[in-house]
Amino acid sequence: MCELEKNIESFDKKKSEDLLKRKREASKRYKDKNRELVRQKAREFSKNYYWKNLELRREKERTPERKKQKSEWRKENRERINEKFREKYQNDEEFRKKSIKRKVKWEKSNIERAVSKASGGQSLVEVTYEGFGPEGIAVLVETATDNRNRTGQEIKGLFDSGGGQLTGPGAVSFNFEPKGLFVVHKNQNSDDQILSLIDLGAQDVEETEDSLEVYVDPKQLSAIKEKAQDKGFRVRSFELVQNPKTLKTVTGEKEAGKALTFLNNLEEHDDVQKVFATLDVPQETLDKIDAGK
Repeated sequence: MCELEKNIESFDKKKSEDLLKRKREASKRYKDKNRELVRQKAREFSKNYYWKNLELRREKERTPERKKQKSEWRKENRERINEKFREKYQNDEEFRKKSIKRKVKWEKSNIERAVSKASGGQSLVEVTYEGFGPEGIAVLVETATDNRNRTGQEIKGLFDSGGGQLTGPGAVSFNFEPKGLFVVHKNQNSDDQILSLIDLGAQDVEETEDSLEVYVDPKQLSAIKEKAQDKGFRVRSFELVQNPKTLKTVTGEKEAGKALTFLNNLEEHDDVQKVFATLDVPQETLDKIDAGK
């Protein structure tokens, strides 16, 4: 009888242990399931919150007041950098030559000399970022910033979100060559204008609806521009640019729209001064994109 009681007691003990084990397993599964649901809801909320705020920020950036503010801010940054160079090179002609040399060579020492203490105490530095955009287009981004780390992270985020990849120095810069560019008013007899500009030393001339874009050797930009003005050409603007050696043509409407949106987002960044890319979109595709809007 004692042995039977022992067997019954052992059986009850084993049964209670199994029941307790099953309860623990059920409780763990329930907690894991609830934890996963909470995580999923948190991810959905975070994603919706991000895209909602991103759209609000983009709408704010598209306003005329914001665009005007950005343009003024960029001009102020450029003037602050140039002001320190003027202090070092009192002669305007020497300053112009040094500025062209600085942008053409783009050496580290020249960039370091661009760091200046502005009148308001703000320190600015010029930094160039390189990378690949959608459809494998090469992209150069010139910035002027008072915080290199912040700007670098934001530019990297724009590349990642736009379907591109930020690379290191020299990865895509070989696809571009420095050029001097000045834009002149186009007359009715544009062929004679182009021939005259070539005689003055222009390397390439591109014709648009109401103007002519003249590309020259960056070291001779100032001299050729002055010669063109002496010949009666009305110069609208002039600058140093990075001209792509080869272009990548994108004909798909969706692909081209994605690439153009990516470049537009880069240009709208507060610290970005200029954006250069090897993108070429046919006029037919541009018309389709405009019609789709």
